[in-house]
Amino acid sequence: MFPSITPVQASSRTISLVGTSGAYCYWNNSNPTITVTQGDALTIDLSSSNTVQHRLLIDLDKDGYTDTADCGTLDVCSSMVPPSASVGPFSVNSSPGTYTYYCPFHPTSMFGSFVIQSQTSSTPDFTITPGATSLTATRGSSVTATLTLSSWGRRISDKTQEMTFRAFSPP
Repeated sequence: MFPSITPVQASSRTISLVGTSGAYCYWNNSNPTITVTQGDALTIDLSSSNTVQHRLLIDLDKDGYTDTADCGTLDVCSSMVPPSASVGPFSVNSSPGTYTYYCPFHPTSMFGSFVIQSQTSSTPDFTITPGATSLTATRGSSVTATLTLSSWGRRISDKTQEMTFRAFSPP
């Protein structure tokens, strides 16, 4: 049997980012990649691990961290932390792609990728093609068939599976 492919669906999500500081400032100590699905209702909870001020800017128009004038229109921005703040919930409506999120106060060390995936339909993005349209085997013998898995019209060469079928007569 082949595995089923679960389509990506929009959902309601909450992400927590904690601004940390030391020699450099980071979100969650590592500036994690945030991956969401187009159409998600997203809330981002923000805080600071100490008294150092931070602000979140998700640069959805790709014009950089210095342009805060479009906060709340094109870009998603937070208020200052500390104290803690929440952004959203907001609907992720931008086109699928990779964007950057920043702290405008520490843009050279506090930034990461904000990836928007497209929603997929229930139609799989692959096909399975048999090497032959029919097989004939005499009773007690076996035959081998090859199946080829292709994605978006390209053959995935490491996904060829051979299957052996045996022919038996009913008792």
